[in-house]
Amino acid sequence: MGQHGEAAAELQKALELASRQPDVWLSAGQGFLELGALDRAREALGTTIRLEPTSVNAHLALGRTLQRLGHPDAAATVFSV
Repeated sequence: MGQHGEAAAELQKALELASRQPDVWLSAGQGFLELGALDRAREALGTTIRLEPTSVNAHLALGRTLQRLGHPDAAATVFSV
């Protein structure tokens, strides 16, 4: 397992330990985005927003993720919230 795989595994462990804490989901989502694990980033950031709907950072990161996934209209919707 390379560095990216190890980092993703650590992020997953953090999520399992703190599954109801939006800050942990946000950090994981941002980490997955940086690693290029875009589907996992989208999932984690979506969970962040469900737990804390007013999180500006989660909305921005989800918008960037959706852009990178090729969904500009969905990204624009997220950015406008």
